[in-house]
Amino acid sequence: MKKIKGGSGVSEVVGALILVLIVVVAATSFAVFVADRQDAYQRNQRIQDLSDNEKIGISSISLQENLAGTEWFEIGLIIASFHEGTSYIRMISINEHVVEKFDIMKNGVLLETGTDYASWGKLDSTEQVTIIVYPDTYFFGGDKDIALTSYLNIKISTSYGNSFNRNFLPPSPVFVVRTQTEWDAGSASYISVPVLDGSLSDHPGVGGEILSWDWTISYDHDGLPGTPDLEFPLNGRMARVTFPMSPMTYSIRLDVADQFGMRSTTSSTYDW
Repeated sequence: MKKIKGGSGVSEVVGALILVLIVVVAATSFAVFVADRQDAYQRNQRIQDLSDNEKIGISSISLQENLAGTEWFEIGLIIASFHEGTSYIRMISINEHVVEKFDIMKNGVLLETGTDYASWGKLDSTEQVTIIVYPDTYFFGGDKDIALTSYLNIKISTSYGNSFNRNFLPPSPVFVVRTQTEWDAGSASYISVPVLDGSLSDHPGVGGEILSWDWTISYDHDGLPGTPDLEFPLNGRMARVTFPMSPMTYSIRLDVADQFGMRSTTSSTYDW
């Protein structure tokens, strides 16, 4: 009986099938690799776009001084998102002091007290909140003194690695005392009247505007050491003053404040 010798043909077919399978597997793996790379690139591009487009602003601040009138007791930061997308705040600092915890207000409603970034750090698209910080308890390392006349440098860092800064500078008070001539009906003559002029006061901060000029005039009424001076207040950019005694050396202090509550003081003496 004659044997059929077909072993080599079967081996060739099997080899070809294996080769085809290897090619298919390789092509599939390569396609998966390319797809993964494309997905990774798109994810990275999306993250980069979010990072590039992220914009957070410190639109304003609110301030409350302590009872002694020397430091800020409460600092409120009005923070707003100006982009489409969610931001995650990872750090807030004021004058290089890192804020550890804070209160959260939104639309005038207190939402959280003494919270932190882990509990609240999410700022949604176009959302605005108020962060309230108490310098005596809410900073890392405890009490930090921030004087009323100090600048405020506020920095916000997000999970995208972006930092958003804003400086709030106090106004610069400047005044002169000049005289103007007025008719005095009582004496039927012209008299010289002193006028306090604070119109040279300036504001170095971007968008800052001086809203109030408060004057305090004091003098040693009896000349005795250890007795308090008499004081009388005036207000306004320019103030007409009637000095009660002459000759006398008067102390004049000008306090100016802007729309954020930032303030500065200057003083001088005037002989009348």
